[in-house]
Amino acid sequence: MAQDANSETWLITGASRGIGLALAEAHCRRGGGVIAGYRNEPGSALQALRASYQDRVELVRCDISETQSVAGAASQIKRPIDVLVLNAAVFGERKNSFRGLDYDDMLSTINVNALGAIRVADAFTPLMKNTIRPRIIAISSLMGAMSQNNGVGAVAYRTSKAALHKAMQLIANELAADKISVACVRPGHVRTEMGGPDGALSPEESAQALLGVIDSMQSLQHCQFLDLTGEPLQW
Repeated sequence: MAQDANSETWLITGASRGIGLALAEAHCRRGGGVIAGYRNEPGSALQALRASYQDRVELVRCDISETQSVAGAASQIKRPIDVLVLNAAVFGERKNSFRGLDYDDMLSTINVNALGAIRVADAFTPLMKNTIRPRIIAISSLMGAMSQNNGVGAVAYRTSKAALHKAMQLIANELAADKISVACVRPGHVRTEMGGPDGALSPEESAQALLGVIDSMQSLQHCQFLDLTGEPLQW
């Protein structure tokens, strides 16, 4: 039996700004429900979204860098989750060399971008097992693709996204028996605090395209790395 995407409940991490906020708003606008995760404070924009869609938006503090925070957030949710969007991320040190890295910063970046995704999947996938078409989407980047053997710098970010890709592949293999599809998705170069002012896409444009990719995801045998068009990318 098919399920209308408009009736699905999506959990989105990092939903207080940028792509996460835009995606939450886009899904709500078409009638969907959102569990919006935020790190410390929800922020005025997310609070405004909650006020506009009171019956369909649930706010939950979920600091993906802390296992206890993620577990606490999951314990608050009492309804099934159809789609898990692993969006929260940090860029880390913007240094154009591997020399003289701030290793504490690098560990922190990997902790958020790779381990954070694993924490969220571990805590929330039990709420997905009885849904019709469960999907996990990790927002990623070409900067984490091994096939993109160019450029220098952004060592922490690139390494963390490469680790995310492998983690999602392993998670997909383990969750195949539960018919939970997993994909990493490149959102494009978006004009956000992380992406900077020169991005080709606004958060709203990226979110609209992401809706289409997430809606069209079929039952996947293995994890895929997808572009905004839904086309597979090379790992």
